[in-house]
Amino acid sequence: MTQSEPPVKEVESPPPQWPVLLVMLVGSGIGLVVLLLVLMTIGGLHRLTASGQSGRAADVPQLEQHISGTYLGCHDKQLVEHLSPLKTTTPAPLQSEIEAALASQACTRFQAGDPVYLDSVPLLKGLVQLHRRHSTAKWWTDSEAIRIKP
Repeated sequence: MTQSEPPVKEVESPPPQWPVLLVMLVGSGIGLVVLLLVLMTIGGLHRLTASGQSGRAADVPQLEQHISGTYLGCHDKQLVEHLSPLKTTTPAPLQSEIEAALASQACTRFQAGDPVYLDSVPLLKGLVQLHRRHSTAKWWTDSEAIRIKP
């Protein structure tokens, strides 16, 4: 008869000791703090970028711009889109609508050289929102109305 070997017992690993657990908890806490700081920094950069894209940051003085010709500006974006034809000549029915909008003060005319400040700027061509010096009234007009400074 052969002698049988005794069964091998698996060695159980002892539970982590308190210093190990404490190091793991502190490491996780530091990781969470770093993650929160990174997220807050990204959020701050996003707000700064968003305010820069709108053409107006609360803590940055605005640059004065000037109107490049005669343009119509309206409080309502859809109204200025409707009343600003892309053609050089304005049809008579549209001209009467423009005059009515000007009389009701829903729209205004900007003349060449008028100083304005941008409130909203499109990424591509389109409409810009602006206001006149010493005024809080905001107007929408064509982006081509703004004279590009060399």
